[in-house]
Amino acid sequence: MLTLIGERIILRDEIADDLDAMHAWLADPEVNRFLSWGTKNRTGTLLQLAEGIADQNNPDRRKYFLSMVLKDGSLVIGSAGLEIRHRRNDSGEADLGYFLNRSYWGKGYATEAAKLLITFGFEQLKLHRITASTFALNTASERVMQRCGMVKEGVLRQSHYWLGEWQDLVCYSILRQEWASQNSTQKQ
Repeated sequence: MLTLIGERIILRDEIADDLDAMHAWLADPEVNRFLSWGTKNRTGTLLQLAEGIADQNNPDRRKYFLSMVLKDGSLVIGSAGLEIRHRRNDSGEADLGYFLNRSYWGKGYATEAAKLLITFGFEQLKLHRITASTFALNTASERVMQRCGMVKEGVLRQSHYWLGEWQDLVCYSILRQEWASQNSTQKQ
């Protein structure tokens, strides 16, 4: 089982017992307000979880969506992951995503999870580049990207129809050498 340990959280491969916690945030319209797939019913959550669990055994695994668990207990509070878009033998590119149960918003858990995944992506998966994007209205998610040292690449103007209107998509990325430089500076 893939496990990444942070200061306050553990990211680990999803398991069947995560269903109820996962459904709590996937069924919450406020949590899903900025997610393009929208609110899930229980069957949709079960299918998403089953797909994630099945993907763990794929020798060419491309999705690393992990349950976010509080370190001081077994409470699952969210999910975060990388989805590899392009892979080469010695490098690749992945998209970063994260979502939390609303009760845990604004406490830094998404930033901690994102930083753990960025480190995993560069150190273990040997990625060259990690990207993330969000609707421009989702300023909290954009702040997470900024706290992780990601660079704003631009805005895809009115590129997604969501919430009854065309939305701008804000795009960020971080390159392995930028991440390495930031980490060497922080360790000094």
